Amino acid sequence: MKKIFFSISGNLVFSIKVQDAPKRQNPFHGDVDIIFDAPKFENINGIFINKLSHEIFSNVKSISWHGFYVFKNNKIINPSINLHYEKPHERTTYRHDGIVNKSDKFAFPIASFTFNGDEIKGFKKQNCRKLELKYKVCTVDIFILPKHLSLKEFSEKAISLFFFVAGMGIYDRRIGCAFEPIDMKTTKYHHEVVDGRTILFRERKASMRNNMGLVMPKGIFSILHDPDSPLEAILERGDIYDENGQVAYNLRERYNQEKFDVKYRPI
Repeated sequence: MKKIFFSISGNLVFSIKVQDAPKRQNPFHGDVDIIFDAPKFENINGIFINKLSHEIFSNVKSISWHGFYVFKNNKIINPSINLHYEKPHERTTYRHDGIVNKSDKFAFPIASFTFNGDEIKGFKKQNCRKLELKYKVCTVDIFILPKHLSLKEFSEKAISLFFFVAGMGIYDRRIGCAFEPIDMKTTKYHHEVVDGRTILFRERKASMRNNMGLVMPKGIFSILHDPDSPLEAILERGDIYDENGQVAYNLRERYNQEKFDVKYRPI
């Protein structure tokens, strides 16, 4: 099954489908296609982070995240994120440059979704692949690995540290890619393998109030993370220091050595 349903206390609150880019679209340079669906009586509200700005959206029924370029009518068309509304063929399209490159040993940040399990009228379908979430009110960060890179292999890379400990702000250029650690004690880590591709999920406790005390909108709240150069946002951090304040290694050098399986020599 290529579709996974998020379940909160048996309530199917959301679905995610991951597949290769459809060949009918003549894709090249990138190959992943992701579709997020809300239940019939729910909507997705949220923001799309686009470099140094963001766009606000509401009343969306599904989101299709296309991580590949298309060659059509002798033109190269950028990857897109499409917001689909209730009316057929009504949608908003954002073009971007983000692709999940097969050669990158990196967890690509796609989106974060916040759910209140008690307020969502979920899907009726029961015979399906489920990911049972632990918290009734939670935020789930979604990352995707290149095809055929396993969680174990990724975890052995130095860059995997940021997946396990860093908040999503590290990919947000609007705030200078600020590092803010997550609470690892309360964070639940999940992964699913779909057609040779590993999807990583970080489930975190959430509040229906944000840090300004404002109540979050009902339904499903989402943040579509900036798809342009999230890997660079990390590698640009430069040197990593040990507990004594000494340089342990340069992050870009270490990443390239591990990427090409070159034995690493500490500084």
